[in-house]
Amino acid sequence: MIRANRENREWENEAWDKQADKAGESREQAQEDPIQKRENGQTDITGKNGNHIELISIIGEIEGHENLSGNTKITTYGFDVPNLVEIEKIADPFAEDFARKHLEDKLHYFVGAGCLYGATYSYAMCYWEEMHWIRTKSIHSAEFFHGMLEIVDKDTPVTVFVGEDAQRPLGLRVAKFLPQICENFTIIDTHDYPLEGIDEKYRGRMCYAIMHAVTNRIDAHVEAISGHDMAIRRYYRKLAY
Repeated sequence: MIRANRENREWENEAWDKQADKAGESREQAQEDPIQKRENGQTDITGKNGNHIELISIIGEIEGHENLSGNTKITTYGFDVPNLVEIEKIADPFAEDFARKHLEDKLHYFVGAGCLYGATYSYAMCYWEEMHWIRTKSIHSAEFFHGMLEIVDKDTPVTVFVGEDAQRPLGLRVAKFLPQICENFTIIDTHDYPLEGIDEKYRGRMCYAIMHAVTNRIDAHVEAISGHDMAIRRYYRKLAY
């Protein structure tokens, strides 16, 4: 784990000042936890790193879309933010424990499939490697049994993203196998988190949004505990390549 040093902190302060100026905020306001901002009435789902959850053009593209929402408001661009905020609140204690446990990992494996494979791939590479500077590898659940299982031992950090679409059995297969060989694994199953107003049969299409809400809180705690700001890059868009 590469710790933030004095030079990094100077970069971070400069980055926060630029972001705060762009948003018309003070640095303290810009650094406020996104979940707290939402509770204070700032309900857009764009976080400080420019990431957001949206269901693009979902209305009219799914048969029976009129049944997608009950109390939940779904539009062309997404669904009512408070539901995701509630997921973040529920996930927060777990997220803090996870962050503290894995902050110093030398290498962390993320496994996922289906709707969540994109989340698995991007979370490992774009968040943990690019933003947290923690080495990772992402692997599809179907490929776990073609090589990776032989390098897992009881201390290997492995996290499995389990979704609710047609490839859910692939994730559950890995989740069922891991206790036989590993004592350092985590299963994050989107089915454990409520999404009010969404019919059960449509959750598979939306589980990436649930997972993103959970990992948002992991990121917030990794950032807070490590002291390394997620906005800081050493090389990306700083050197010619």
